[in-house]
Amino acid sequence: MQNVYWNDEGWLRLTAGGQLPKETAQVLGEAEQKERFFGEIRFDAAAPDRRLMSLRIPADGKVCSLSTRPGWLRMYGQHSIPCQHRQSMLGLRMMHGRFSVRTTLDFQPELFQQMAGLSLFYNTANFYYLYLSVDERAGRCVQLMKRDSKKTTLLCAPEAVGEGEIELRFDVDYETVRAYWRACGVQKWTELIPTDGEGMPTRILSDEYANLCGEQGFTGAFIALCCQDQTGRRKHCDFGALRILPLEE
Repeated sequence: MQNVYWNDEGWLRLTAGGQLPKETAQVLGEAEQKERFFGEIRFDAAAPDRRLMSLRIPADGKVCSLSTRPGWLRMYGQHSIPCQHRQSMLGLRMMHGRFSVRTTLDFQPELFQQMAGLSLFYNTANFYYLYLSVDERAGRCVQLMKRDSKKTTLLCAPEAVGEGEIELRFDVDYETVRAYWRACGVQKWTELIPTDGEGMPTRILSDEYANLCGEQGFTGAFIALCCQDQTGRRKHCDFGALRILPLEE
C-alpha cells in the first residue's frame, strides 16, 4: 500500500517518487479523511469525480454522460442491482460512521423493471437501496430495498411521489440507517420506516459480515448512485449533485 497521485497527464504516480514501493507509507488522519469525504460532488466537469468508482466495468458512454445535460449526471439503466454483470453504478467509499447523504434525481420510469436511486452498497449480496420506480397501484413511487446475505426484502409499501424531481436521503448513525425522500421545493422530509421489525442495521455493510455470509469481505462499503432497466431499453436517470453532510446531533 502506497500513497499515490494523478499527474497532469492523467497517470498514477507514487507520491514518494520512483517506480518501487517504499517500506512505509503515511496514512490520512481523521481530519484529512473528513475533509475528503464530506462536501458536495458536482457533475459540471468533463469527467466524473475521481473519488467515484464504477462496478466491474468502466464508466464510459454506455454507463453515463456528463455532457448530455450539463450540470447533471445522466446514467443509463442496465442490469438489476444484485446482478454481477453489467451495472450502471458510481460509488463513493464510505469514510465515516456518521453522516447524511442525499441527491436529486429526475427519472420517469414507465415499467417496474426500471428503477434508479441511492444505495448504501457493500456488494451484490449486501446493500440498502432507496429508489424511484413505478407500481401498478401507487404509480410513480419510492421504494426501499434490503439485500442481506443474498436475500432481498422490500422494507415498506411503495409510496406515491407524483411528478417532478425528487430528493433521496440516507442518514447513517454508526449502527443504524434511516431513509427519507421529498419532492424538490418541499422543506419536510418523509421517512420510510421498515415494517420487518429489524430496522436497518449497518452491520450488513461491513467486511466482517460479508465474510460470515460466505462472501469475500475486503472492499469496504460505498455510497452509490445507480440506475437499472431490465427491459434492455436503457432508460436513463439524471442525478444532481451528491451531497455528504455531517449528521446533526
